[in-house]
Amino acid sequence: MLSVKEPTQEGQKIIQKMEGRVFRVTYLTDSEIQKFKLKSVTTNSTNRDLLDKCLNEVMNDNNIQFKRIKVDAKKRSFEINQTRLKEMKIFLIGQESITQDILIYNAVLRAIS
Repeated sequence: MLSVKEPTQEGQKIIQKMEGRVFRVTYLTDSEIQKFKLKSVTTNSTNRDLLDKCLNEVMNDNNIQFKRIKVDAKKRSFEINQTRLKEMKIFLIGQESITQDILIYNAVLRAIS
């Protein structure tokens, strides 16, 4: 958070860029993150757009079997649209033992499979 008495131009630019976006964490192995980045390049999309599309698919899949995060996974941060985050929170209300990081992880797996 920027802590100044008066807003600066730089601070205003940062606020405009961040508006409507949030960051969430999931855990991926090195090979999973490499495959995800490669997939975004080959599909000519950003990581954010690819993740958003796959999150939507995962939440609309009535027969999904959620996979657990691998033991050797490392913490990774992803940018998510504010609207999608609200949809995720509503989706997770009815899910037992599924968290945001597991939901994001399964969306990444869908993208790289």
